Amino acid sequence: MRLDHQRGRQSSISRRTFSLSLVLRALMRQRDADSRCAQGFSLKIEVECQNLDDAVEAIKAGADVVMLDNMPPAALDAAARDLRTIVQPSLDTATNFLIEASGGITLETLGEYMSDWVDVISLGSLTQGVPHVDLSLKIQASE
Repeated sequence: MRLDHQRGRQSSISRRTFSLSLVLRALMRQRDADSRCAQGFSLKIEVECQNLDDAVEAIKAGADVVMLDNMPPAALDAAARDLRTIVQPSLDTATNFLIEASGGITLETLGEYMSDWVDVISLGSLTQGVPHVDLSLKIQASE
């Protein structure tokens, strides 16, 4: 389940504006209450964050993956480093989360985003703008 609190892109959440912490707490309760029974350990909550404060709030609420979105490489590295060296040690020892870099990253700029502090790098170019292949099985009768 992915929550983009800036753009309101989550089908199970109303388009009204909620505070990030309110939405996160509700998602965590829902996940822990009944979703774990149906989905098991594979259900992950991923929160798209635009800044370090949002990422810290998401982690404290229990997000499994924090996506640092549309950050320049140096800012991304600094935010990820702070999350790992300052925030994570201050939390409960059982708190685990992944840090994902996303937004505007291409094959050409991938090297700039590599960091010891980032676990996952997403490339939208792998799925967006790719030429499609027509796999329909339309058969035309010959005359």
